[in-house]
Amino acid sequence: MTEKKITKKDRRDRLRRILIWVLIVGMILPTVIGLVSLNLGAVSQTDVDQARAEIQALKEKIAAAEKEIEGIRSDKNSLLEQKKLLDEKINLYNDQIALLETTIAGLDTDIAQCEAEIASLETERAEKYETFKQRVRVMYEDGATSYLSVVLSADSISDFLDRVELVSAVFASDKELMSELETLMEEIELKQTELENDRAESVAMRQTLDTARTELLAEQAEAEVMLAGFEEGEYENAALVEEYERLWQEAMAREERLSKELEEQKRKEEEARKKAEEERLKQLEEEARKKAEEEAKRREEEEEKQNQNRTFIWPTPGFTWVTSEFGYRTHPVTGQPNKFHNGIDIGAYAGSPIKSIAAGTVVTSQYDSIYGNMIKVDHGNGIISMYAHMNARSKYKVGDTVSQGTVLGYVGTTGLSSGYHLHFTIYKNGTAVDPLSYVTPK
Repeated sequence: MTEKKITKKDRRDRLRRILIWVLIVGMILPTVIGLVSLNLGAVSQTDVDQARAEIQALKEKIAAAEKEIEGIRSDKNSLLEQKKLLDEKINLYNDQIALLETTIAGLDTDIAQCEAEIASLETERAEKYETFKQRVRVMYEDGATSYLSVVLSADSISDFLDRVELVSAVFASDKELMSELETLMEEIELKQTELENDRAESVAMRQTLDTARTELLAEQAEAEVMLAGFEEGEYENAALVEEYERLWQEAMAREERLSKELEEQKRKEEEARKKAEEERLKQLEEEARKKAEEEAKRREEEEEKQNQNRTFIWPTPGFTWVTSEFGYRTHPVTGQPNKFHNGIDIGAYAGSPIKSIAAGTVVTSQYDSIYGNMIKVDHGNGIISMYAHMNARSKYKVGDTVSQGTVLGYVGTTGLSSGYHLHFTIYKNGTAVDPLSYVTPK
């Protein structure tokens, strides 16, 4: 197998490709680095979503704490109502106790009065008893032992009657005394019983009210403790809500900041992407342009080779005098200096034949105010030849094909011309070139 020989053209092509890749890398690398640097420490949508989730969680915590506060306040209000009822009941019990104490004070007064009366009765009873004892002592001292002995010891009927009357009086007095003593004793016992009952009743009532008041005071104290607990719970939950709201505000600010950073980051990323895309498109356009230029150059070189291999004849056989060459000149008619001459002028006799330099297709055949009667022939490979100032319009029309050497017309001086001659122009890919590079005077 033979080794392929590397030509100068291959080395130029390889060097061109290397330069193109270096240019691409040099243009794209800064953009890539910029994109990478944008992603370092970048804010992601996840960060924003996490901030929003934190905000939602804090909202739920705030709502729960506020609900707890509402429950505490409801319980507190219920307890306040209960405490209000307790206070009212305690006030009623206090009123009853005060009334009872007033009643007890009255009972104490009555008891004191009763005791005074009992003392008075005791004194009276003692006095009557003393009288009875004196009478008995007198009877004893007289030797009488009974009412009967007193009566029977009478000396006469009148004495007897007197004694009976006396004994009856004494007996009635003793009986009355005994009855009075029994009555006094019964009154004393009754007063003592009433006193004991009143005292027992007053003590029982006071104990009952004291017990009830003690229980109410205990309930009141418990309610106050619960109220203190509710107030503390309300305060703690209020502090918790305040803390949650502070955290919520911070989370809102953080979410807003992250959203702005993310938006700015997306904007920069979009700008970088657009810039990278523009650079890529520019690069593609540049590559396409270079490829087009290379392709055009390749085709031009191929056409040049083909044109070099082709034989173009002189358009005016026998007349080789070039009176005005290709390039800048002073116009022979207008006198305008540095006027570009896009062809050559060939001096010839009037009516001399003008031949097509090669086979082709007529693309223009008309009269022009500058070039007079003129015709253009497309020979392919980007080569078009023009023949101007002919004495008449060519018989060939646009689209007609002509062969090399076909007489297209005859030398004249129509248009902007200073004398009989052929103005001859060759266009290469639309640009006028020096005809003497393609034809040789013969």
